[in-house]
Amino acid sequence: MGGATHRGNTQPYAEYNILVDPGAAHEVLASGVPLTYCGLNVTHQAPVTRDVLQRILDVGTHISKVSATLLEFRSSTYDQIWNLPDAPLHDPVAIARVLDASLVECVEAPVSIELRGEFTRGATLIDLYGVTGRPPNALVATRLDTERFWDVFMNALTTLG
Repeated sequence: MGGATHRGNTQPYAEYNILVDPGAAHEVLASGVPLTYCGLNVTHQAPVTRDVLQRILDVGTHISKVSATLLEFRSSTYDQIWNLPDAPLHDPVAIARVLDASLVECVEAPVSIELRGEFTRGATLIDLYGVTGRPPNALVATRLDTERFWDVFMNALTTLG
């Protein structure tokens, strides 16, 4: 999980995970290792709404109650900072893609990391339209099957319970 096909969450164009070490992200992308790039554009499709919090509570286990409390607190901070009352889940979306690739639609695209920009260092440059002519080096997540994602999430929470 890192980056975004649009704006960042730490700087105007940089997402936190990439911003803290853009050189490492650049090296991973340049390595030739097959990878799937799951950014904010997809993770923001998994907001923790009131209905989701209720589903988590309905699991009825200690871990579900703790999870709901933590997610409710996280949502309150997201609302204060980003004016987003329903905070998205980030890493669980990327994990869900690993567990079931059909949960997240992807397209092949060239991805690079801005290393030198005064205002754009750490920005993820994803050429979804092929304007650079560079060959794709990653699968880029574009759409989450949100309903199925929450079903997988609740199943995992129940299993951990």
